[in-house]
Amino acid sequence: MSDKDLLVVISEMLRKQDQHSELLSKQTETLEKIGSSLGNFIDISVNQFQYQEEFNEKFIDNFQQQQNFNEKFLENFQQQQKFNEKFLENFEQQKNFNEKSLENSLQQQKFNEKFLENFEQQKNLNEKSLKNSQQQQNFNEKYLENFEQQQKFNEKFLEKIDVFGKVIEKTFDLEERQKKIEATVFKP
Repeated sequence: MSDKDLLVVISEMLRKQDQHSELLSKQTETLEKIGSSLGNFIDISVNQFQYQEEFNEKFIDNFQQQQNFNEKFLENFQQQQKFNEKFLENFEQQKNFNEKSLENSLQQQKFNEKFLENFEQQKNLNEKSLKNSQQQQNFNEKYLENFEQQQKFNEKFLEKIDVFGKVIEKTFDLEERQKKIEATVFKP
């Protein structure tokens, strides 16, 4: 190999080394940028991690509050469910009571209608009874008037019988006297 060839090889090697050096400096610059970006990224990541940690603590705190709220809500829900069951039970009882009350009301209405019907009949009967009572009173007054007239007639009749009795007594006395006279006169 000649010197010239060797020089060409060396120059080629130097050129390649320069290219390589240039490439290395670009890579170094890129690596520095990447390192700086990584530093920033790490700083951001640390900040993000701290933020995430604070967020997680708040989240856990909120989660515990939510869990407490959920437990309270579940307790209230169970109480509401018991209340609803009791309400439904009372509602059924009220419904049964209302049905019974309606049935009683209908019976009361029928009773009232029957009562009014009987009341009308009783009223008519009372009116007839009052009319009959007035007729009876009129009859009684007439009867009493006739009775008083009969009593006066009887009193007069008794007076006449008394007079007649006295007449008969006198007649009887006369007949006795006559018999005595005849007996004395016609004595055998």
